[in-house]
Amino acid sequence: MPRANMEIKVGFTVVLATVILIAGLLWIKGYRFGHRFYPLQIIYPEVGTLSQGDPVLVNGVNRGKVKSIVLHRGKVLVTINLGDDVILKTDAEFAVKNIGLMGERFVDVRPGFADSLLNLAVPVIGYYDTGIPEVMGVLGRMVAEIHDLVLAVRATLGSDGTLSGFAEMIENTRQLTGELKETVAENRAEFTQAARDFAAAARSFRKLVAANEQQIGQTVGRFDTVSTALVQFAGRLDTLSAGMTALLQRVENGEGTLGLMLSDDELYNELKTAAQDLDVLISDIRANPKKYVQVQFKLF
Repeated sequence: MPRANMEIKVGFTVVLATVILIAGLLWIKGYRFGHRFYPLQIIYPEVGTLSQGDPVLVNGVNRGKVKSIVLHRGKVLVTINLGDDVILKTDAEFAVKNIGLMGERFVDVRPGFADSLLNLAVPVIGYYDTGIPEVMGVLGRMVAEIHDLVLAVRATLGSDGTLSGFAEMIENTRQLTGELKETVAENRAEFTQAARDFAAAARSFRKLVAANEQQIGQTVGRFDTVSTALVQFAGRLDTLSAGMTALLQRVENGEGTLGLMLSDDELYNELKTAAQDLDVLISDIRANPKKYVQVQFKLF
C-alpha cells in the first residue's frame, strides 16, 4: 500500500509538471484562454527577418501573432491575428520594427483615433522601419567607401611628384612673402608720403568742386541748351532734305526749267549724292549730338 501511494504521488507530480510546462509555453507564446482573434492582412515593401509566430504589439501590449508571410505581387503579404478587443480605425498604422540588437522583428500596431472603422476585408498598407542591422549594414558600406576615398586621395596627393610640387609652391610663397616684406620696409616712407599726397589731392579736388559748383551747373545747363538747339537744327536739315528729294523727283520727271537744265546725267548724279550725304549727316547728328558740340571748361 505505501508503494502504491508513492506511485500515485509520482504520477500526479509528473502530470502537474506537464500541465505547468504546457501552460507556461502557451503563456510565453501569448495564448490566452477565453480570448478570440481575427485575421488582418497587411502589405509591406519588405519585412526583414520577420517570421511566422513573431509578436504583434498594440501600443506596446502583446495582442496577437504573425500568422503567415507570403510574397504578393513583388511585395510581402503578412497575415496577423489580433485580439478581438483591438478596434482599428481608418488612420491605424502598421509597422515592422526591431526589438533588440540581434534583429528580432515584431509588428507594431497603432489603432488610430479616426471616427470611422477600418475595413478589415481589404488588405492595408504598412511600412518597414529600418532597424539597427540595416543601419549597421549601411555604415559598413560607408566605411568601405571612405576607405577607398582615402586610398585615392593618398595615391593622388601623397605621390612624390605632388609632394615636391607642394613643397616648391610653399618655398616660392615664403620667398615672395620675404621679398614683399623687404620691399615694404625699404619703401615705407615713400608709401606713406604717397598716401598722404593722394589724401591731400582728394581734399583739394573736393574743395575745388565745391568752389566751382555753380559754374559747373551753368556749363551743364548750356550743354543741354546747345544739344536741344542741335536737335532742332537737325529737324530743319531734315525738312531741307525732304525738299531736295522732292526737287530731285521733279528733275527726274523732267519738270520745269531746272529739269531741262539738269538733263545732264553727271550733274544729276552729283545732286543726288549731295542729298544722300545730307540724310546721313542728319541721322548722325541725331544719334550723336555730343560729337558736334564740344564744351570745355577749366577748373584750374
